[in-house]
Amino acid sequence: MIVDNADDVDVLYAPDSRLADELLPRSTHGSIFMKTRDKKVGVRFSAGPQNEIVIPAMTMVESESLLVAKLGDIESEGEWERTRPNFG
Repeated sequence: MIVDNADDVDVLYAPDSRLADELLPRSTHGSIFMKTRDKKVGVRFSAGPQNEIVIPAMTMVESESLLVAKLGDIESEGEWERTRPNFG
């Protein structure tokens, strides 16, 4: 299971809510990949910092390389430079 944008610890783990328990089952028969920008969510879900896997942010060069590799239909670097989005 993949959970993306799990960024609000107050929504997932509110004192009177069982949202996380009901929607995110615990099992030895699979895995849950949770993407979050809130370390509190990740630590709480993984049952402690010793179980979390932190993936650092990509640089702009790494991001562009991944995008170009995944697009696959850009025929030349010149075309990429012409169509490349400007992220500032």
